[in-house]
Amino acid sequence: MKKRLWAICSGSIFSMLCFLLLTVSVKASATYHELPIDGQWMQQGTITEEYDMRYYKITLPQAGYLTIDVRSLANGFQYRLLDENYNVFAQIDQVIWGASESEPKGESWSRWLEAGTYYMRVCKYGSEAIGNFWLRASFRSAGNQEREPNQTYENSVALDFGKEIRGLLSVQDKNDYYALKVTKSQKYTLGLKCYFSGIRVRLMNSDLKELSNDVVWNGTEASPKVYEKDFDLTPGTYYIHLDVYSSSIYDRGLYDLKVTPAKVSVSNLLLNKTSLQLYKGDTASLQVTVSPTNATDKTVTWVSSNSSVASVDANGKIHGKSAGTAIVKVSSNDGSGITQSCEVVVKEKTLAVTEKNVTLYKGKSKTLKVTVSPKVNVSFTSSNSKIASVSSKGKITAKKKGTCKIFVKAHGYTRKVTVVVKNQELKVGKTTVNLKKGKTYTIKATTKPKTKITYRSSNSNVASVSSKGKIKAKKKGTCKVYVTANGLKKTIKVKVRSS
Repeated sequence: MKKRLWAICSGSIFSMLCFLLLTVSVKASATYHELPIDGQWMQQGTITEEYDMRYYKITLPQAGYLTIDVRSLANGFQYRLLDENYNVFAQIDQVIWGASESEPKGESWSRWLEAGTYYMRVCKYGSEAIGNFWLRASFRSAGNQEREPNQTYENSVALDFGKEIRGLLSVQDKNDYYALKVTKSQKYTLGLKCYFSGIRVRLMNSDLKELSNDVVWNGTEASPKVYEKDFDLTPGTYYIHLDVYSSSIYDRGLYDLKVTPAKVSVSNLLLNKTSLQLYKGDTASLQVTVSPTNATDKTVTWVSSNSSVASVDANGKIHGKSAGTAIVKVSSNDGSGITQSCEVVVKEKTLAVTEKNVTLYKGKSKTLKVTVSPKVNVSFTSSNSKIASVSSKGKITAKKKGTCKIFVKAHGYTRKVTVVVKNQELKVGKTTVNLKKGKTYTIKATTKPKTKITYRSSNSNVASVSSKGKIKAKKKGTCKVYVTANGLKKTIKVKVRSS
């Protein structure tokens, strides 16, 4: 029995030694070619009876996505990806059958790998596996930012609040730990964007007690899965553990991790005005108060229902464009859906003068009636102030016979008034009157413009004159009657005879 046991043990030990010697021999004797990772097909390789195995060295300068394409032109080639110790790696180990020069067959493998050295081994597997093959390798950097190693909580990476970090879970690295130092008691949001399927997210306190344990599925590079969860945390150290939950080697890839104070949504918007009246060309500003004051996103967006009537800029400044009504609405940008609105009525500015034509007699004046909305200073100017002048209040004074224009300006509008100045007139008919004592004569006086006429006798003992211009002969003699109006004066010679 002892001899048989010794024989069995000796045989096992001998087999193991032979395997180790063979492995060392392979490592020592293997020669390799460099396989670039530039995506170009390398020079054609060949398997012969003499050289039935080829090695190709692949160097990854950093972690990333490696794709290897092969094309067999002979039946029965075996393709294996090996790690730096020449062990079969990443489940890339395949024999391609049925290939020939006339009907080549290909295969492609892609894996997320860490930086390092790898080998692609092509060897004869079938008895007829003599011929050619092609290899190509392409590489895309992961661009991950987490410091390695961080596979345990003892060497976890410090995570800053609000700063997103990109990480990678690869074929070799299935665990990442992050440390989070909380100094203020409040609610925080743990956010993860996963670009592959099957990542487990665990939050633990300083005693490594789990506060949450969730798995994120169905993420892809084209359509990442977003995970967000809120936690009420008190001051202390917390650990975030991310690991591969899926058993599939294909479920590896990138993720983006960020922890921020939890979002505080907008609950109300308050406008300083809910209705507003503007004139075309004028501006006004609306102010909005956002509640609560600690809302995470207090930005708002302003829009007008009719920007041709009233436009509004990003700061709530409204510009009146044309007469009409528009609704200006302000909305929160945080997705809460809170809005408020203000009705804006825009009116045209107006300038109106009641008269377009004015006729005045020399020395006379007239004040123009002007309506302006909204009220502003109105300017008045004369095209010829020697004919008619105008004051700052719109009072026109006729100076001499002629025609001129008065220009009335406000709000960018100009109104014109034509002024015709005429000379004043006073006519009395007869300038000599002969009367018998006791007789009367009424003066036929006319004026332009019509105005009060005054009459006065130079000698009322000879002839008197009433306020109506009626002359009455008193006694024999001669006198004069003066007729005055509009600053003009006429003289009538009156001769009274006794019979």
